[in-house]
Amino acid sequence: MATTTELLRLVIDADAKGAVQGLEAVGASADKNLSRMESKLDRVGAQMTTWGAGMVAGSAVVGVGLYKAAQAFDAAEQNQRKFDSSIRNSSQTYSEGGKALSDYAQSLQQVTAADGDAIVGMQSVLIQFGLTEEQVKTLTPLVVDLSRKMGVDLDDAAKAVGKSVDGSTGGLRRYGISIDEADAKTDAFGATVEGLRSTVGGFAEEEGKSFSGQIEIMKNNLGDIQESVGKGAIDVIGTLRALVRTSAG
Repeated sequence: MATTTELLRLVIDADAKGAVQGLEAVGASADKNLSRMESKLDRVGAQMTTWGAGMVAGSAVVGVGLYKAAQAFDAAEQNQRKFDSSIRNSSQTYSEGGKALSDYAQSLQQVTAADGDAIVGMQSVLIQFGLTEEQVKTLTPLVVDLSRKMGVDLDDAAKAVGKSVDGSTGGLRRYGISIDEADAKTDAFGATVEGLRSTVGGFAEEEGKSFSGQIEIMKNNLGDIQESVGKGAIDVIGTLRALVRTSAG
């Protein structure tokens, strides 16, 4: 995720007048609803491509900033590709390509310290266990709770949860989650949900209300802006690489 300093350097060094105007178009109204900002952010990303030639010629700081933005966008795209691939290969039916699930993942970013794109990537792991759309939605916040409370990677948490639903509860026991073995034999999914809710349920949202949690939420939202800039910066990176090759020659 970008720091505030990196974002400021990127836009000010790029085009002091045009960049500031571009950001004003995005944030002058202090609109905190990212879904409503999406079209505006896309326009900023498109403008970055238009500003590309000037940026490449202008400042090394801009080049580094654009490269980081492009990397952030690519990382988000990788999570979405994993998600889409899991949907395509699943035996279950997911409406609109799982859009409701990915939207839910992004909404959790607003109330927890977890990154929405990382949650989408985690959901792809749950989908691979053959879970239904409703089951994945039920488990998603609980996996986030487990990850945040136990300090483990989201994908690792999802694998342990998925294995528990399949009847292997050892992974969750190592994280201190107690699963009723008798219930697990007749309803492994229900037993897993109950075990998670009774041990970690609600942790991530409570953490999100804390000062440190609010800082993480802000950083993740700034990261979304960085990813939007990176979408438009991809073309600029190609120009930068060509310039570097020419200089080296």
